[in-house]
Amino acid sequence: LNFNNVTYLLQASRQLNDASRLSLSHSSAWRPPAPNELFSNGLHQGLASIEAGDSSLKPERSFNQSLTYTLQKKSLYVEAEAYYKYIEGFINLVPSLAPQLTIRGAFPVFRYEQDNVEIYGLNILLKRDFARYFFAKTSANILFGNNLPGHQPLSQMPPLSGKTNIGYESKKTSIQVYIQYTATQYRYTDQSDYKAPPKGYYLLGLDATQQFKIRRQAFKFSLSISNLTNNRYREYLNRFRYFTDEQGFNLTARLIMPLNIQLTPIKNHEH
Repeated sequence: LNFNNVTYLLQASRQLNDASRLSLSHSSAWRPPAPNELFSNGLHQGLASIEAGDSSLKPERSFNQSLTYTLQKKSLYVEAEAYYKYIEGFINLVPSLAPQLTIRGAFPVFRYEQDNVEIYGLNILLKRDFARYFFAKTSANILFGNNLPGHQPLSQMPPLSGKTNIGYESKKTSIQVYIQYTATQYRYTDQSDYKAPPKGYYLLGLDATQQFKIRRQAFKFSLSISNLTNNRYREYLNRFRYFTDEQGFNLTARLIMPLNIQLTPIKNHEH
């Protein structure tokens, strides 16, 4: 199989004042169908589900428009992006509601399908610095997707989500606490999935890093805690949600030691 096409990007921007800028862009991109999208036909061992490809899939072609506003001041950064994408031949892995019975049991079935779709939404980022080393950061992602021409909700799209971080950051030390919110995916067609989208949830976490030296050797220690309150929740885009909850309280500690190894080149000696 051979696939050929072109991409392009057109962009215009205007400096509104010393601190803010407005950018408008239009682009078009494409991608060929991946081998698994074309030829899968069997059990996905890592996801406990059966996937079926379609060898007649054509390349995707997207047309993207976005409007971005940025504000950069000494202690404040704001970025807001509104976007709209029209995609010809969008390839999506969607549930096929009749489970398939095998000698190892019954498994949910997913098929690669292709439709013309529209995807649009808004991304927002706000960061404010306090005092010398303290900061607060908030981000939000809003996304909508529709199958065309019927404007039915597009399957397997991420729901609204947001995250707020409060932290301390210096040259060698970083500590931040965050709270993350993921809403219920209410844009859902009844009887189009094995289970309805799970309820929204909050997660609380912590990330910390510290750089130090022992004699001349540099080290970096990091500590991450996710789901600090041990909430029970299920992630809409994780296919394991059909069977089990997401991971509970999880603590990860890492010690990183970079190695600076200099090899002396071996000189050639003639005899």
